[in-house]
Amino acid sequence: MVQALRLKRGQLPHHTTYRRIFESGLNGDELERLLSECIRQLPPAGQSVVIAIDGKTLRGTITREDPFGVHLLTAYLPGEGLVLMQMVVEKDKENEIVVAPKLLNCLDLRHKVVVGDALHTQREVSLQIMEAGGDYVWVVKDNQPLTRQAVEQLFAPPPAIPGWNQPSTDFRTAPTVNKAHGRLEERTLTASRLLNDYLDWPGLGQVFKLERRFTTLATGAVHREAQYGLTSLTADDASPERLLELCAANGASRMGCITAAT
Repeated sequence: MVQALRLKRGQLPHHTTYRRIFESGLNGDELERLLSECIRQLPPAGQSVVIAIDGKTLRGTITREDPFGVHLLTAYLPGEGLVLMQMVVEKDKENEIVVAPKLLNCLDLRHKVVVGDALHTQREVSLQIMEAGGDYVWVVKDNQPLTRQAVEQLFAPPPAIPGWNQPSTDFRTAPTVNKAHGRLEERTLTASRLLNDYLDWPGLGQVFKLERRFTTLATGAVHREAQYGLTSLTADDASPERLLELCAANGASRMGCITAAT
């Protein structure tokens, strides 16, 4: 490194020197753009189909004078562990919903699946992704109350009425079981196309319900969770098994869910 940089002294600069140069001599947006281009040119980059977007506040940036800190919205490849690009969410000016379209506009979304938490479940972003040649997988929560209610009602068991047959469905289901960290996790995803012609959402391909059942092996305690979602991927594009994989890539275990303990 000393030879590559042609440094006069036989050692690398102190970290305060790097900080001074970064603060005074570099354009942050331009550096971010160049780093993003460099990462995309690496051999493994871009092979992953999934792009996850997530917002985080940088550790150590929250102070008494700045309780907001430095908040970044990041686009990364969970399958490859690479960050494609990140943008600062300006405090008191914008939020992640405002920054997400700008971030996605800098990326090649062709043949990619964008996943994110419920905050990014927005019609405009969904349309933007599809127009760019990609697909989306979103979690539906109370920020989209009517959509959430429609999906939840679809998967709710109908009341048993004497003399009436249960309505027919197209439900397709995939289960998984995982044992780790002293607990057993059972996941079941059920997908349906029945709302495609009724739900007001751009490019809807199917909706799904993801149920989890956690059993603590030491105590036998059971905890259940359920979440609902929608995607532009059709049943031919993504089976329930594939949707389970995409939910895992989306960090589904840390998403807010409807919970009940037994």
